[in-house]
Amino acid sequence: MTPHTLLKRRLSVGTLLVSLAISAVALGRRVPVLSSDAPPYRRLGMASAPITIREYSDFQCPRCADGHPDLQALYARHPKDVQLVFHHMPLRQHKWAVWAARASEAAGRQGKFWEFAARLYETQKEWSTAEDAKPLLKAYAESLGLKGDLFMKDMESPAVEKIVTDERTRADALGIPATPTFLIKDRMLVGDTQLKAFGERFVLEELNK
Repeated sequence: MTPHTLLKRRLSVGTLLVSLAISAVALGRRVPVLSSDAPPYRRLGMASAPITIREYSDFQCPRCADGHPDLQALYARHPKDVQLVFHHMPLRQHKWAVWAARASEAAGRQGKFWEFAARLYETQKEWSTAEDAKPLLKAYAESLGLKGDLFMKDMESPAVEKIVTDERTRADALGIPATPTFLIKDRMLVGDTQLKAFGERFVLEELNK
């Protein structure tokens, strides 16, 4: 093993240990509930639902992709009691994360945010490693029946850029430690494994109060 390879492995292990430590500390931590201006297309479920689950996610994050089916399954088990709200938190180390977030906003403006989000997670390995992801993003949009030219115009617009930038700023101000992070009302879960292990329990505890 070369010194460079050994250093990379040690850094990876160190990053994993830091991530595990953050997750352990954050488990169940109460977070101030802030009003959200997430547009209707980034909300799933009834506005009258007693429990809101806020997801802070990065479409290029593998753990976010892993957690997506579990979140959808949790919602499917409690469709009258849970409303999902998606918040953008694109990580700076991910080359195409911001553009994926902007693409999802463009899809949302044509009524297909959640369908497009699912497509991004399903095809993550394809577009995230592309030299230029934009043509792929447009192709995904058109495969969902969206107007490609309008999609591209919205995705590249300053207005959509500002939405994604502002979302990231608010996530940082709230102290969201990593992606994915889920707030079940005001209780924090960090990572797909915490969601799988404690998501159902936290929802039931809130319902039984």
